[in-house]
Amino acid sequence: MRYAQIYSRLLSSPWFIDETTLTAITTLLESRMNSALPGRAAGGLARRKPVAHDDNPDLEGSDDEEDDPCPLPEIPGVSVIRMFGVLGKHLSALEMACGGCDMDAIARQVDQAMADPAVQKVVLYIDSPGGMAIGCHELFTHLFQSKTKPLYAYTDVLCGSAAYYIASAADALFVAPTARVGSIGTLLMVCDASKAYEEQGVKFTLLKSGEWKGLGDPRVPMSKEGLAILQNLVDKLGSQFRADVMKSRPSVDKADMEGLAYLGADAVERKLADGVVLDLATFLKGI
Repeated sequence: MRYAQIYSRLLSSPWFIDETTLTAITTLLESRMNSALPGRAAGGLARRKPVAHDDNPDLEGSDDEEDDPCPLPEIPGVSVIRMFGVLGKHLSALEMACGGCDMDAIARQVDQAMADPAVQKVVLYIDSPGGMAIGCHELFTHLFQSKTKPLYAYTDVLCGSAAYYIASAADALFVAPTARVGSIGTLLMVCDASKAYEEQGVKFTLLKSGEWKGLGDPRVPMSKEGLAILQNLVDKLGSQFRADVMKSRPSVDKADMEGLAYLGADAVERKLADGVVLDLATFLKGI
C-alpha cells in the first residue's frame, strides 16, 4: 500500500507538531488508503475513482510547469534556507513528495552556508507545523553548537513545535504580524482498534518475547500500564524540548511552553520571538 509507511510512522512515533496538522495528515492518509481497497473500503466507504492531480506541483519532474510560488529575495552575503512542510528524519522520496522536509537536508544546507566564504549570514525561512520528535534534539544541538556565522530564523506563516525547536538554535527569531510561533509539546497517537476487530469477528493474538514487545499494536487492547510507559516517553521528550528552548531563550515562561502557538506580537511579548517584521524581503534588508 503506497501510504502504509507514512501511516505507520504516524501511529508509532512521537511528534512535535501542531495537533490540527497531525489530525489532517491522518485523515488524508486514511482516506487515500481506504480508496485503494477493492469494492467498499473499511467503515463502509465506497472506493473512489482516482483523480489525476499533482500532489506537489513544485517538485522537479512535475506535470505542472509553474513558477516558484514563493521566490526568495537575493541579498548579497545572505543565504536563505527554506524549512517548509512537515519535518522528519531520513525521509523517503514518497514522504518528501507528500510535503515532508528532511532534517538531514537542513543540516547539510546550513553547514554548506556556514562554510561558504561568500556567505556572511544564514537565515532559516520557516513555514512548518513541526514534525517528528526523532532528530530534533540532535539538529538543534548541531546548529546551536556549530554555527560560526549569525543564524536567523523568520516565519510569515507558522513556526510550530519541531520547527520552533530547530528555530530556537538561531541567534534570533522574527515573525510576521499574523504568523504563529510556539506549539511546544509532544504528541503520540495510540490507536486501539481491538474492539472494532472483535465486533467483526476477528481476534489477534500477539506472540512475543519480552513483556512490552509489541506495545502500541492497534490490534490488541492497550493496558493502563502500557499507556503509562508511553506517557513517560512523551513526558521525557517534552521535558527535553523545553530544556533546549531554555538554553537559547532562558526568559521564556514555562506556562508559555504548554502547547499553544502565539501570533506575532504576542509571541514577542512572551519572549518566544524577538521582533515583528512585515515580510521576508523587509526582514532580509534589515539584518
